Amino acid sequence: MKDIFALMGVIFTFILCEFLIGMFIIFIQEKIRILRRRYQYKHRFDKPPVAKCYCKDCEYRSKYEECHILGGTLKVADNWFCWRAKPRE
Repeated sequence: MKDIFALMGVIFTFILCEFLIGMFIIFIQEKIRILRRRYQYKHRFDKPPVAKCYCKDCEYRSKYEECHILGGTLKVADNWFCWRAKPRE
C-alpha cells in the first residue's frame, strides 16, 4: 500500500512540474508577443507608404466617393492610400 501512495505522489509531482513548466513557457511566449507588438507600434511610421497618392486625389475616384479600380465600387476614405493610384493632373 505504501508503494502505491509513493507512486501516486511521484506521478502527481511529475504532472505538477509539467504544468508549471507549460505555464512558464506560455508566459514567456505572451511577453515576447507583447514586446514584438510594442516594437511594431513604435516603428510603424519608419517606412513611408508605397502609394503614389491619397484616394481623394486618385484618377479612379468618382464624385460619389467610389473607387472604380477593380471594376466594382469600393467605399474609400479620403485619407487612405491608393495602392494602384494614378494621380489626377
